Amino acid sequence: MHIKRAEISKMIVEKRKQLNLSQADLAEKTGIGIATVKRMEDPDYWPGLKQLLIVCHALDMDVTIKE
Repeated sequence: MHIKRAEISKMIVEKRKQLNLSQADLAEKTGIGIATVKRMEDPDYWPGLKQLLIVCHALDMDVTIKE
């Protein structure tokens, strides 16, 4: 896999900040617990696909799967 965990967490953090959302705001917007949002921003955490899709949708980010 070419995308590293750190790159995913970095993209989430940057987009959240770009939208002026706190972690609590993102948690409320997605229905995902704030502890999970914090973990998703940790470069060592590997989010589940469902969580990742929910967060990306809330942040208006696209997810692409390539062969």
